[in-house]
Order: sequence, then structure tokens, then C-alpha cells
Amino acid sequence: MSDPTKSPNPMSLPFVEALYADFLHDPSSVPAEWRRQFESMKESNGFAARPQLEPSFPRRTLYGTP
Repeated sequence: MSDPTKSPNPMSLPFVEALYADFLHDPSSVPAEWRRQFESMKESNGFAARPQLEPSFPRRTLYGTP
């Protein structure tokens, strides 16, 4: 993770989010390098308390009806 050429970019964000959710559920399920990275991060947005990869609001169609 220290090599800038290997850092996550916007295209890999869904992958990293899913990996982080896996880490929160079971830290041993992710590779050691990622585990160290996630352990070094501070929780700032509440995601760890309630991991969720989908919107918290109900989905709507273009015309406002489900």
C-alpha cells in the first residue's frame, strides 16, 4: 500500500469497499497487507458500526414510484 503505483484509485473503490466490509465482518478473511491498511485507518464516517454498501434510502424510479 505504500507504493503510489499500487494505491487504490476511483476505479477500484467498489473492490476496496467490499474488502473493507469483509474485514469488518472477519479480519482474517482479507490479505495481511490489506488487514494492516484497514487496521491503521481511523473510523471517521460510522461505516464500521453499520457496514452497508447500498443506499440507506428507498430506491425510486424516474417518475417517483417504486
